[in-house]
Amino acid sequence: MLQETATPASYYEAQPPRRPPSTPSPAHPPPPAQPPKAELPLLKVEHPKISGTKTASRYYYPPRQRLPLPKCFYNPTGYVCCNEELNNLMVKTFSEMEARPKFHTCNVRALANVMQDRLQNRFNDTFETIVAYDDFAQKVHFRGDLICKVELGGRYMLAYAAARSLQESELPPLDALNQLGPVDETHHNLNKRRTIRI
Repeated sequence: MLQETATPASYYEAQPPRRPPSTPSPAHPPPPAQPPKAELPLLKVEHPKISGTKTASRYYYPPRQRLPLPKCFYNPTGYVCCNEELNNLMVKTFSEMEARPKFHTCNVRALANVMQDRLQNRFNDTFETIVAYDDFAQKVHFRGDLICKVELGGRYMLAYAAARSLQESELPPLDALNQLGPVDETHHNLNKRRTIRI
């Protein structure tokens, strides 16, 4: 039989640090102190689950870069969108998926597939969608103004219209793709003879 033992009150008191606090070296001064909350700008959020005015956090990243198109803007989540309708449809799709009883936000594949289908049906265009658990950098070629990145519910979503740089007549015939397959053993051995091992 286990007995509960009382924890002494001194256990929860602040313990002295195990090593002395380090002093910053003069070569690396500490970052400037965060301004008081009163000085931070207020951010108005319009979302079905989050409403009201929230305090913005300090922006520690490099200065924002020039936007790709004149009509592009920074959405409330801080990412670039170039089409307001695309932004709203992405937010609406996530909200509807999140409201489903059997949907779990960890299922990023289902979220990406549903979002891609809705965007392709709405804009009658081919879309690429990426949904991730963490923020990511991207460098994409998109068509028109159809690109947007949002962060909702801890999921980072990017959608853009795939660029069409080649016409189908310029693509190689389908039988030519067989030549691009895996290298057979004969060709592999030819390359081994010319390989220098270091």
